[in-house]
Amino acid sequence: MVFAKRPVARDLVRQFPDANTAEERERHGIAALIGINPEDLGQMNGADYLAVQRKWAGFLA
Repeated sequence: MVFAKRPVARDLVRQFPDANTAEERERHGIAALIGINPEDLGQMNGADYLAVQRKWAGFLA
């Protein structure tokens, strides 16, 4: 899975009305950069999701 772009500040601070927890905000942010629906991340292989999650965390570090 490849991010369609590197996140910019507005991607990191964007408010997602459906996201109430940090986990939901992460899921929505990752989905926005990949270009898929957040619900589709739930169908991703666990190892693949962890790899994407590490890449996301790297952007925030």
